[in-house]
Amino acid sequence: MLGSCRSAGLHERLTDVCAAGDVDGAVRVTAETWRGLEELAD
Repeated sequence: MLGSCRSAGLHERLTDVCAAGDVDGAVRVTAETWRGLEELAD
């Protein structure tokens, strides 16, 4: 369940950086999201 809470927080951050027009921030959050998914697959 911890993974889904973390994911929800990352999605909220992604929404915030996108709304702010922060492309670099969006790239960082997206990369962090994918790393988290990779960890869950192990």
